[in-house]
Amino acid sequence: MLVFRTAITSFAAVSCGQGQDKVYGLGKCRGDVSSKECYTCYDNKISLEKLILSIVFTNDEEVRDFEDFDQELGAILRRNRGLGKGEKKLFPSVTLYALVQCTRELPQTDC
Repeated sequence: MLVFRTAITSFAAVSCGQGQDKVYGLGKCRGDVSSKECYTCYDNKISLEKLILSIVFTNDEEVRDFEDFDQELGAILRRNRGLGKGEKKLFPSVTLYALVQCTRELPQTDC
């Protein structure tokens, strides 16, 4: 059930069972992944490269003002409203890049 629902809309939340035997599943594919790729990825359960829920890469070696960095990051994320990308030149040698895609069950204020 999770595989089919996720492939159709790129997002699905399902539950099965009752009481202590109840289990929950959340399926999500990136916005740039086709329905076929999404289905194949979940159906095979082997190819997880486009199924990763969150990846964070950071390199803050050149950041001198973390408060400014955090403010600019917050501004980029708010502008994108849970889906999109942005960039901001902070210093001549430092550019902040952001990519965000929140799950649909989160209100925009929590994203």
